[in-house]
Amino acid sequence: MNGLEGIDTLAELMNVNDEEQVGDGAVTEVLLDLIVPDPNQPRQNISDERVASLIPSIKEHGVIQPIIVSEIDDGKYMIIAGERRWQASRLAGKHTIPVIVRDVTQSQRKAFQIIENLHRENLTPMEEANYIYQLLNDEGIKIPQNALAKHLGVSEAWVSLRLSLLKTPDPIKTIADSGVTSDIDTLVKLGKLYNENPERAMPFIEDPQSITRKAVRDAKKGGGQGSVQSDLSVDAATDQGNAKKPVKKSNPKQDVSSEASQLLPTVKVRFNNGDFTLLLDREAEPGFVWVKGKDGSILSLDYTEGDVVLAGIS
Repeated sequence: MNGLEGIDTLAELMNVNDEEQVGDGAVTEVLLDLIVPDPNQPRQNISDERVASLIPSIKEHGVIQPIIVSEIDDGKYMIIAGERRWQASRLAGKHTIPVIVRDVTQSQRKAFQIIENLHRENLTPMEEANYIYQLLNDEGIKIPQNALAKHLGVSEAWVSLRLSLLKTPDPIKTIADSGVTSDIDTLVKLGKLYNENPERAMPFIEDPQSITRKAVRDAKKGGGQGSVQSDLSVDAATDQGNAKKPVKKSNPKQDVSSEASQLLPTVKVRFNNGDFTLLLDREAEPGFVWVKGKDGSILSLDYTEGDVVLAGIS
């Protein structure tokens, strides 16, 4: 059994309802000095600016949303969720803070903290990737990738892309951790370019602001890799022996007629352990294809790198 089995939402994980509860889970005021942060909190860096932004509201209205804690030795409590509110309350001159006390296992504590962090808007791609890896691999929390996607409310492709970031060279991980770009697919391609031709990748390492999908693709072509063909092009779907890249039209997202689309075959592909259907009725940039996941998510993938694999045609 894993730490999240049978749990579909954060509320269920912590058994927290919108209404105040009686007994375990009731909202109560606790002295700030009796509360300590969790030294094993997955997110070690808490922005001073984010904490400071909470202070004016807490001074005027107090903490509206209780923090979640668990009881530890000597009558003290350890934070499960809400460390920023706790820090801001101290800086705002408060003496107490509303809390909900939970009796949780270590696995549940860590799972809750990781998922709560993943729901924040200011995470870097590298932080997302590391949190996802922990949820998939840490003892006591291990859950299947499709179940994790459901828990997070995202597509399996979203999870797969972030896992692929963990396989990139260290300089790429550093860029991903800086948050300068959120285009994970391009970062992964840049990582492959770095492995194959470090000299062509170095300008991006030295100036991360220059990283764009087109720039990385052009750098790859300049390294002699731009002529790679793939059996995932539109022509390959109808004639597997004659693969060539799709021609870019004036409107790269223009769909073919519904009548013509009915004549197209169904092409299945795999990418990062995920199953997708090739969208043959949607034109893409040269070197890219549009695919649709089982969950309905639609992605544009670079098929020239060999990590988009043909799974079947019907």
